[in-house]
Amino acid sequence: MEAVDRMPGLGKNKVDAMIRSYFERLLSKTEEIVFLTPQDPSIDPEFEATLAEEDRQRLQAELAKGKFDKITLLEAQELAGTGANTPHNVSADKFRAICNGVLRARIEQRRIYVAMLRGAFDEVKSKDPLFDGVTSTGMPPLPGDEPEPKQLTLENVIDKFCAMKEVQDWTSKTADENRRILGWFREQIGPTKNINDINIEDVREFRDTLFKLPKHFTKTVAFEGMGLAEIAAAKPAGEKLGASTLQKYFGCVRWFLSWCGDEYDIDTSKMLKLKIGHKINSFDAREPFSHDQLKRLFKSPQFTGHNSPSHRATPGSLLIKDGKFWIPLIGLYTGMRLGEIVQLLVTDVREEKDVLHFDVNKGEGDAKKTLKTKSSVRRIPIHPDLIRMGFMDHVALQRQKNPKGRVFSEIKTGKNGDHSHNMSKYFGRYLKLVGVKTGKTTFHSFRHNFADALRNAEAEDSRIKALIGHAEKSTTGIYGVGVLLKVLAKDVERINYDLDFSHLFINAKDI
Repeated sequence: MEAVDRMPGLGKNKVDAMIRSYFERLLSKTEEIVFLTPQDPSIDPEFEATLAEEDRQRLQAELAKGKFDKITLLEAQELAGTGANTPHNVSADKFRAICNGVLRARIEQRRIYVAMLRGAFDEVKSKDPLFDGVTSTGMPPLPGDEPEPKQLTLENVIDKFCAMKEVQDWTSKTADENRRILGWFREQIGPTKNINDINIEDVREFRDTLFKLPKHFTKTVAFEGMGLAEIAAAKPAGEKLGASTLQKYFGCVRWFLSWCGDEYDIDTSKMLKLKIGHKINSFDAREPFSHDQLKRLFKSPQFTGHNSPSHRATPGSLLIKDGKFWIPLIGLYTGMRLGEIVQLLVTDVREEKDVLHFDVNKGEGDAKKTLKTKSSVRRIPIHPDLIRMGFMDHVALQRQKNPKGRVFSEIKTGKNGDHSHNMSKYFGRYLKLVGVKTGKTTFHSFRHNFADALRNAEAEDSRIKALIGHAEKSTTGIYGVGVLLKVLAKDVERINYDLDFSHLFINAKDI
């Protein structure tokens, strides 16, 4: 199941948890059958045990051959949430990992079933390490003996919400962030409070607490171990949380409350009317680099000559054209998000009708990518300056190393599963070292520079949106419809930043 590790949104840990839960249900059903068997004189326990053992051996042989019978496939499809033979939203490797887990669960269930039928209860503990520690939830109660339903405490409901979203939608990074935010909400409201008793005053109090929190409070040592209300009560000095951060935090809570309303038929309409104040457009949350900033950045040692691979802000004779060199230049000339650039494959650098371009796509199978929105899927012509700098030579070299590999394979994914994490940290540090960093300029600022450059080149708004990856309400905004690649190429070619990159251009004789 190693392949699952590389899959965003449904990694190995989530698949294992899914299979363990499935095995737990099998155990409960097994206990029920074994309990009822002696009460039915028409059933011979030893005969049942013999049949089950034969079935276990058959399944074991299939596992050894890597084959899956129809029942295993159907069970795996149900777990994957689809009825298709190979789910369209689940890669082949991922689906095979689920099938493998289902088959292991069925084999172990048969073994335990045989042991129970024969009274060998010293053999009922799982021997498959995947199911270590998994126990039955118990037999279903007899009519009239049903236990009290599990209380809808805020803690229980948050756990259920997060568990469902982690399997269906969230990447590891998103799951960690949202669990943290909802943990703050749970702490302030009270983990044992019934969700039916949560009212608008509770939610308003949480929102107002957020308003009082200082910027970077999660990274401040002085606030370690303190709750949100405690931090707010201390009235810390300094800048408070920004509007976009407030929107993210409170938006997560509102999303959870909306889900509670649908899931448990609770009226949350009044709570959902509470807002931060005004909607923040993420595209407007950052500023473009000024012309002076761009000039200083691209005249700095990373782009003119540096001391060593680990000291790129120090002048020297080296000029290493790897991801750290190319990615900022691509950001400037394409407006692509950092995550989109670092996930590029060599197969995403294409040529159609003499137009070299980047194909930003979702990928598939092991090469499946994480994109921000549906409109992120697009094609962006490669600016002639990038070609003059030798970018296509870099792509050719990477293609020789791995025909299906990434353009910037040396840029590793962060431990949180975020493809852009490491490069983002590096670029932020580099901006500081060369004196370009400000509070509102990040790698994302290149998107603003690119959009402004297109406007200055008199590109139509619909074409700017097509290149940036913003949704267009008209039908011409659909990817591949309405805007020809050659038209977009002309817009990109007209971009002019009034920067001198001649020191990076490769002479024709050197290509």
